[in-house]
Amino acid sequence: MGQRLNVEIKENGEVLANAYYHWSGYTSSSLELTSFLLNQIDKINYNNRIINAVKLLETTGAGLTDEEEE
Repeated sequence: MGQRLNVEIKENGEVLANAYYHWSGYTSSSLELTSFLLNQIDKINYNNRIINAVKLLETTGAGLTDEEEE
């Protein structure tokens, strides 16, 4: 069974967005995903900080559920 990873993007202690990765909880996978996210930060630029956080997580293949999109 794979190790789970939850990535939270926070600002001043407030969670703006988070994503759950079913198979990325192992050390090497976590480091790779974190490194990728850090390299994407400057490429995502929306005025709304929550949209910015969601779009950043979307670069990893994460997405919103149908309920969250409504």
